[in-house]
Amino acid sequence: MVALKGYLFIIGAIFSYIPLFLTNPATAVAVNAVGITISLYIWYVLAANRDRGIAALTSSGTISERDLSVLGIRKSARFFASIYSVSFVLMTLSMTFVFRRVMENIEIFENMSDVQLMVETLGTVYMIASGVFTITAIVSLVFLYKLLDVLLNDEVKLQSVIGKRRKLPMMQVRPVSIALLLFLIVLSYGLFSWFLRYRIAVTQQLFGKLEEQMKEVEEQKKREEDHHAKLEDEVNRKAADLGTIYERIFSESPEGEKRREALATFFKDLSEIDYDKAKTIIKEFLEKNLITEREYKRIDDLIS
Repeated sequence: MVALKGYLFIIGAIFSYIPLFLTNPATAVAVNAVGITISLYIWYVLAANRDRGIAALTSSGTISERDLSVLGIRKSARFFASIYSVSFVLMTLSMTFVFRRVMENIEIFENMSDVQLMVETLGTVYMIASGVFTITAIVSLVFLYKLLDVLLNDEVKLQSVIGKRRKLPMMQVRPVSIALLLFLIVLSYGLFSWFLRYRIAVTQQLFGKLEEQMKEVEEQKKREEDHHAKLEDEVNRKAADLGTIYERIFSESPEGEKRREALATFFKDLSEIDYDKAKTIIKEFLEKNLITEREYKRIDDLIS
């Protein structure tokens, strides 16, 4: 995940709106170009972070392709970000050309009734640019709508699945009205979009950190389970070896001091393994008449 620093949003917003107060057209265009570049970069990074997150979740098995299909979660946000970026750049370029032509021929608009004169004066390129501006403005709104829907409402569906399976809190509990968000963006001349993107970036980073912490907990749990299984295998192997060794010793029917020494070491080794396994061994020895009933009870009392 690419972390977006807070200062990047501040710089991008400043460079996007400061051209409104600049008197030099060339400087205003250059500064605005920087602002647009930062703005589109942020949109693309947010989309890329979202897509990488889904790819990581599917590869780890946390979610499946079927989950995505059932919930209607789209796999690629970068597609919408890319189309939006291209259409927004074309819209900006065509709008700049149209605005410049209008300012150069402002007197034509004083007599709007003479359409023929207006067309001849402004030129065919102006008409084409106006058409491009209209089309790209509509395309930009449509794909911004889709991009926001993927980044916000698809994320709600995704977090609901992950939250249940990994017991993570949801950063966003319910879907939002994308139409309302678009209205606020247009109404604020795009200023609201900077706040919205910053909020999405913070949410992505917080949820990413929670996922990393949960992953560490799961990995630690798995290591502990593997360690426990390894110890269990070692105990089982030791118990099996112990049974084999002492079965051979007692099968030789040692008497007197040798038997007492064998029983002493037998008890010592039995006390180092799990009681249930030790109980199983001495019970088998009793059934095979390798030890007496009295010896069985004595050893059982000592290891219990």
